Amino acid sequence: MGTKVSSNSEFRVLLHSPFKIYYKVVEPQQRINILHIWHGSRCPPKL
Repeated sequence: MGTKVSSNSEFRVLLHSPFKIYYKVVEPQQRINILHIWHGSRCPPKL
């Protein structure tokens, strides 16, 4: 659903204003690992 992070294609980001949710999809186990919930006014995290 989110877009791929350009620096690493296995991570995705979903914008839910004002937050950015960084996550990774784990296909074999059918789950999502949430890495960061980031406020949009801050600099993006280093993944």
